[in-house]
Amino acid sequence: MKNINNHSADPEVPASEQTMGAQAKALVTWGSMPENSEQLAQIKQPVLIVNGSKDLIAPTLESVTLFQRIPNAQLSLYPDSGHGSLFQHDTLFVSQVDTFLDGPN
Repeated sequence: MKNINNHSADPEVPASEQTMGAQAKALVTWGSMPENSEQLAQIKQPVLIVNGSKDLIAPTLESVTLFQRIPNAQLSLYPDSGHGSLFQHDTLFVSQVDTFLDGPN
């Protein structure tokens, strides 16, 4: 997996196991509450969901769940990437955001 910390200037501090665990617990707890699922179904505007295929902080399956619950959602899962997937696949990300913002033709 490409590491976002491959740069030498101002490298990112890796997330601790404790931080990842707390974030995952928050995501799972929020996602398991029925009233939150009902709120997601009420979202009317288009939503672009982006995640890495190996994201330990925001688990990939949670993004799939959001995609399934938001009526007008698009999902992009970037291969071999973690929480910084949009930086690891910056060219693809920018292209997809441009296309998303342009809306349907």
